Amino acid sequence: MADVDSGQYQLQARTAFPEGTTTATAFSAMVIQKTGGVPIQVNTDSDSETGMKLYIDGTLQDMTIYGNVSSTIAQESNVLVSRPSANEFKVYYSTGVSATAQVEQGMMSIVFSAPESFKGQTKGLLGVWDDDQANDFTMYDGTVLSSDSTERQIFDFGRSWQVLPVTSLFHYDAGQSVDTFQDDTFVPTFGDEVENADPVLLQQAQDKCGDNQECLYDVLQTGDVAVGEASLHQSTTIEDGSQKSSNYPPTVTGPAVLYAVYQETLQFSLTAEDRNGDSISFSISSPSTLAASVLSSSGNTATFSWQVDRREMFNLKILVTDAGGASALYWPTVYLCSCENGGSCATSGGAQSSSNNTRFVMQECTCAAGYTGSNCESDIDACAANYQPCYAGVRCIDLPAPANISGYQCDSCPTGYSGNGQRCSDVDECASGSSCAQLCVNFPGSYQCSCNAGYQLGNDGSSCDDVDECTPASDCDQVCNNNEGSYSCSCNSGFELGSDGKSCSPTDPCPEGDTGGCDVVNGWCLNNGGTKQCACKSGYALADDGVTCNDVNECQTGENNCNQNCGNTEGSYTCSCEAGYQLVDEHTCQDIDECNTGNYNCTGNTVCKNQPGSYSCECAAGLVLTDGECVDLPDDEKPVSVSTRTSSDQDLSNTVTFNCGMSLAQYTVTVDNAFSALLAAMATEHCTTNAVECGVITSDGSRRRRRSTPVTFSVLEVQRPSGYPSANNDSTIALAYYLLLPSGNTSIPGSELLAILQSNVSALEAVLGANISSIALLVPAEEEEPVAATGGNTVVIVVAVLVPLVLLAVAIAVAVYMYKKSRSQKVGLSSEDVRMEPMRKERVSTRAWGPLGKGGAAAKPPPTWAEQATVGIGSQPVRAPLPPVRAPTFVREGTQGSIATLPPVRDPTFVREGTHGSIANPAYQSTGELKGETEPKVNILQLLPSRLPAPPTESELYPKPPGTPEAPEEEASASLLETQEL
Repeated sequence: MADVDSGQYQLQARTAFPEGTTTATAFSAMVIQKTGGVPIQVNTDSDSETGMKLYIDGTLQDMTIYGNVSSTIAQESNVLVSRPSANEFKVYYSTGVSATAQVEQGMMSIVFSAPESFKGQTKGLLGVWDDDQANDFTMYDGTVLSSDSTERQIFDFGRSWQVLPVTSLFHYDAGQSVDTFQDDTFVPTFGDEVENADPVLLQQAQDKCGDNQECLYDVLQTGDVAVGEASLHQSTTIEDGSQKSSNYPPTVTGPAVLYAVYQETLQFSLTAEDRNGDSISFSISSPSTLAASVLSSSGNTATFSWQVDRREMFNLKILVTDAGGASALYWPTVYLCSCENGGSCATSGGAQSSSNNTRFVMQECTCAAGYTGSNCESDIDACAANYQPCYAGVRCIDLPAPANISGYQCDSCPTGYSGNGQRCSDVDECASGSSCAQLCVNFPGSYQCSCNAGYQLGNDGSSCDDVDECTPASDCDQVCNNNEGSYSCSCNSGFELGSDGKSCSPTDPCPEGDTGGCDVVNGWCLNNGGTKQCACKSGYALADDGVTCNDVNECQTGENNCNQNCGNTEGSYTCSCEAGYQLVDEHTCQDIDECNTGNYNCTGNTVCKNQPGSYSCECAAGLVLTDGECVDLPDDEKPVSVSTRTSSDQDLSNTVTFNCGMSLAQYTVTVDNAFSALLAAMATEHCTTNAVECGVITSDGSRRRRRSTPVTFSVLEVQRPSGYPSANNDSTIALAYYLLLPSGNTSIPGSELLAILQSNVSALEAVLGANISSIALLVPAEEEEPVAATGGNTVVIVVAVLVPLVLLAVAIAVAVYMYKKSRSQKVGLSSEDVRMEPMRKERVSTRAWGPLGKGGAAAKPPPTWAEQATVGIGSQPVRAPLPPVRAPTFVREGTQGSIATLPPVRDPTFVREGTHGSIANPAYQSTGELKGETEPKVNILQLLPSRLPAPPTESELYPKPPGTPEAPEEEASASLLETQEL
């Protein structure tokens, strides 16, 4: 359409049939390009809001972002674009060349403008601009047509400038090409050849168009007066546009790309020039959230200075306007860097590209070690990133930055396991030595004591007591005799024991056929000293008539061995189980572990947990039940997990508890980790200075108590006992902690941990974000009298002796002599003399001093002080084994090679019988209880001895020489009372 300065600027156009005709064409697209620049193309589009489509460098753009103000485009710096009206689009070049496309009634009009400097340098459909009309119709091959040529001749002139595939600047959609828009057979209807026009239409055209030939032609060709009216309006607009084009908008020079950093100052300068020499003003283009004060100007220069206060997208546009009203828009691309925690951004590029309606790029952050997130705002959760790498149920501790994805630590393996917390293996307590009196059964994570046939497990969990197989019922026909570890059957007078050792039959039955009236089906007739007598078989009882045998309802009388349901039958009974239980022998019901058998239905992220008689589906380790689903919450929302370590009695005695003013929901993993880290740091400082008191080193017996020994505690040593934290109410929880020594599983004394907490309340409150109150030992320490140390760990009890009352002058001399004698015996008392272990405040059962006796004998009582002084305490108290994690299926027994299943402990008072002399295995905890991480079902305080054994009397410690007279009983009692409290 126009070639300027030998191809320096190219303007091309496309034609198409307007609606309502196929005998004439109208412009439907234009494209303009400067050499070295990008093509800017405008197409008609009846489906769009503006009636046009805009392509820049072949990419479809959003035209609605452009307005009446000229603005630069990202693809080319020396070009401005604007949309003066809804259906008009204008392209300006810095040299003054411009092209405008306007669309009405689906037809496009094109206005091309150039400054005087390009006069004489144009060719094409628009002709040669040299003020000589004679050469306007110069064809592509240089042929010049006469200025008074016919329309048909002018049509041939136009076809000579037809776009070829190698010269086309147009963008084509998929499946389109130059050939799509070319039709070499088309010949329009020429206006100067029109004959016999519709008089009515012609009159309407003349009324609307006057003598405007373009308007008349369009009406006559399309038959639509509105089309002619649009042509007339476009002609007027073109004339107005030509006048406006003489005032070219200002040219703005400034950085095309800006790099902004969050919370830092963005500063740059702009300069502007106006071709017409008009004065220039600068302003922040509206709408904008930036204050006007960020921009200051002087003459043709402006300075922008703003401290970036946002992380979200923002458009930076500055309007530059000349005195004639022409304006240009400075619109740079902004790259925002909003990295935190030492993160940095690349100097170019970004995570997002600027879109059609914004020039903003949020830059990607390169995070410092240990941080992640789009802005490096989050510490890397190494536990989550490694899919909870610790052993099932073991706490995973995410280490703070700069620890990266490998920065995690696993807590200690669950009790009964060994390993590093990430890989844990079961400890076989049975192989390594246990306190079981007879049988030991190893479980994953623990063990269980069991007993041979004929014995049942004692209440201490390790000893074995004889089972009375005769109570409440037995399988003997008549008489059951309990023996140690077994039983035997015998018969009443007049009966003899059968070969099975259980059944009885008469030794002198009545002659065959002579029943004596007895019920011989359910009993017998027998001779008893010449007299016929009736007797009943097992399961029947003789009626009052002396001859009838009636069934005994063992379920009502209690003479049955069922541990759940009993059903009476003729002469006997049967046992059955509740739902969720199964018979493991004729009488014993045991819980069905649905989780082990696979007979459960847990879906999603839930796991099966066995319950007595049933099962439940619970969230897998590390997940939390939220709105009915198991989800992995972030640490600042996730509640703390249950401790996998079973606290020992010593741990509990060294535990400190306190109240905290927050709810359970507020005590999250993040809070717990922060508290544990601070407490570990405080313990490191305290126990380095107080190594002996903390148990880091052992005292050498000198008077110097404070010794500085380096020791480092970590969050792994900070432990919570089971059941904590717990809610006191909606706004207060109870917390409890004990502190393990880094060298092993021994906890530091509770008094030291109490001192650490009490002296650092403010700092601990700060990390918790809540008040702390009521700091105390979980188990209050017992008051003790001072004791004197005679060796490394041996305690000698100093017994005070009252001076005997002086009754007579003669007795005084004797008493003084005896007193001096006894005092001389006390001097030099050592650990070898008494051989007593130090008394520790361990919570052990008083029945744990030795195995229970056999044959129903009472357990041996704790040794007296005298016995200890004589033989020493040869063995430490026996601790009950920890509850197993999983119930075993079978345990081998010694009698007759029988195998019986261990019934769950649901009523430890049951005495179960087996068949053929074998006794069902003793009770153990149900699999539901075994799978749970609960402490043994004994209150710790109940395990404390109600009182210490009586101390030795003075005479037991210091024997009197032969012949020494006995002191009065009153004095001896007084001495004993005064030395009994510790």
